[in-house]
Amino acid sequence: MTAQLILFPELPAPPARGVTWQRHPMPPFTNYEMLNDGIPNGVWIRHCGHQTALRPYYVVAPNDDIIERKFRRLEEAKLAATMVAKCRYSDEAWLNEMLTRRLL
Repeated sequence: MTAQLILFPELPAPPARGVTWQRHPMPPFTNYEMLNDGIPNGVWIRHCGHQTALRPYYVVAPNDDIIERKFRRLEEAKLAATMVAKCRYSDEAWLNEMLTRRLL
């Protein structure tokens, strides 16, 4: 891929494969949008906006449901967001149980 950029700098970079995250800074905090193969899938990780919050991150599903559990670290929220993207959004009790098992 780097050889392509060196030999042909006018070519656009190929889209990222798999799950990636796009930052959306809103100083002093940042929200993150999940991308699958470079395409947004509607899952977001948002910061609550409180500077001293113990669990500042929460996950928003594509249907705008906010997952009940909040997260201390961004890595935990990313794992939960990946699980949200893979499951049925209507079964919130199942999702909360799975998040409790995997993250605690």
